[in-house]
Amino acid sequence: MVVKFRDNVVKDIRGFIKDNGIRSVWLDMDGVMLKSGDAITEIVNNIQGTNYKSSDIRSHNFKEIWKQDLNGMDETTIENLFRHEVFWAIVQWQDGCQNFIDEYRDIIKIITKGTKENLFYKQIWLENQGFGDVPFIGMPFNISKSIINMDGLFIDDNTKNLLESNAPYKIQFLEYNDHMNDKREWTKDWHGFKMYKW
Repeated sequence: MVVKFRDNVVKDIRGFIKDNGIRSVWLDMDGVMLKSGDAITEIVNNIQGTNYKSSDIRSHNFKEIWKQDLNGMDETTIENLFRHEVFWAIVQWQDGCQNFIDEYRDIIKIITKGTKENLFYKQIWLENQGFGDVPFIGMPFNISKSIINMDGLFIDDNTKNLLESNAPYKIQFLEYNDHMNDKREWTKDWHGFKMYKW
């Protein structure tokens, strides 16, 4: 295995793919391809009149930014936000990801979790962005991504998904290059390769 990294940080994903002869790349959507946290935070700030940053989020139920209930959002509220038309109107690509997918579209496969409605909107969004031809696997939250035989590189932000995968190469995409990554529910306890940008 040939790698280009320092302190487990992959700084040149294209070089990593080339040097390791990787022939398939599996990508998660939320927090990897998309700045989903930014979109949710913008919606929440508009609802509450607050000024949070998406990097303030450390839990799946957004309790750090959702002040209407100190226990955070209930599942219904979260699901409604992720399928809301405003979310899909404002969500942005992670910087450089759109170009990366366009460049490697022949070997890219998208694997993401969500509700039935959320997965539907993800597919529509991808089609509208010109990526309707990229293979898409949508899964419910209660199914592990490990049921998919990933024969190449898997990039996800969720430690559990990465640990369960059989992919020979795994990289955790960290949306925020800050000291909180070991405290976020979905990114903590990962000791493998990491990347911060495309």
